[in-house]
Amino acid sequence: MIASVIICFLGVLAVVAIDYLGNVVSLLGSLVGIPIALIYPPLMHNQLVDSSKTTRFFNYSLSLVGFIAASAASYTTISSWDEGAEG
Repeated sequence: MIASVIICFLGVLAVVAIDYLGNVVSLLGSLVGIPIALIYPPLMHNQLVDSSKTTRFFNYSLSLVGFIAASAASYTTISSWDEGAEG
């Protein structure tokens, strides 16, 4: 549900900021792509598999790294928004 709302928001943003489409795609990757690759799988693994405390710790650690990566990528894209103008 959250990913769908973010994608709809970014679609509207793409229409409004067509000259900055590269930045919108970058923002989409950081807000949707990174969580799909690094955050959701370890959290789902913790819910679906009865694993050891060590495995749970590593899963939560990977999710934290994914959250930090998504935050850093989003911040970098937003802070350099004006540099990516295509028009």
